[in-house]
Order: sequence, then C-alpha cells, then structure tokens
Amino acid sequence: MKRRTRQQLIAELKKRGIEIKSLGPSAKPDKIARAARELAQEIPPTLQEIYRAFNGLRGTTNAGFLWPLFGDQGMVPYNTFIRQQEFSPSWISDVIFFGGNGIGDYWGINVKRPSKVLAWRPIDGEEFEIAGRSIIDVWEKEQHSYESLE
Repeated sequence: MKRRTRQQLIAELKKRGIEIKSLGPSAKPDKIARAARELAQEIPPTLQEIYRAFNGLRGTTNAGFLWPLFGDQGMVPYNTFIRQQEFSPSWISDVIFFGGNGIGDYWGINVKRPSKVLAWRPIDGEEFEIAGRSIIDVWEKEQHSYESLE
C-alpha cells in the first residue's frame, strides 16, 4: 500500500464532504514509535498513515474524530486509562481507540484484524459494532449522519 501524503488525505476528506474544523500537524515517526511502545503494541499501518498526515483532527461539531497521540485528550492516555478499568471488555487490549463522534461512540481498530473500524460505547460492555472498513469511511458516515439531522 502506497502511503498517501497529508495533502492527498486532506483532498480525500474534502472530496468525501468531511468537514474539517481543525487539523493537527503531522506526527513525527518517533512520536508514533513512542505511542506504540507506551501501548505495548504495534499501531496498524492505516492508523500510522493518518497520524503521519495529521496528529489530531476535529470534524463536524468539533468532535475529536482523531485524537492527538498524547496530551489530556490523547490517544495513548485514553487507551492506557480504559484498559485499566474494571468495566472494560475482555477484548480491550486488542484495540487501539483513536477518536469518536463526540456523543458516546469511540472508534478503534483491532490490531489483530485491522481491516475494520469498530465503534464502542463503554455502557455496552462487551458489545461493539463494525463502524466501517476504513477510518475515512467512518468519518464520512458520521458526517452524513449529522447532515441528515439538519
């Protein structure tokens, strides 16, 4: 798979009608490697590609579609936190959560089966849904769901 550039990914988001409220700068490879070390697992190539393009993306309604790697609302801190909770599902350590829709759905990629993106609500316990085949597909679907409410 040929890695897309920041400009190519932004063009794809715009082509699909995904509203961009803000974009973080590109994440450097050493930051991505640090995130993998802290999570004690490899970050799937599809997620690495997105982080290499932008380290954080706020979409429609200013929702954190892609959390920055680190910081108060970061991907690494969230995954570290959620994996330590009693209520977390048995599969939690196989998933890297990277963002959400801002109203309860958290999106993640199963590192053992990275070809699909899942949506999980902590209130649902072990249950989750397949939200889409790619991160950008999920963002597009979420954008359209907001538009249908207008």
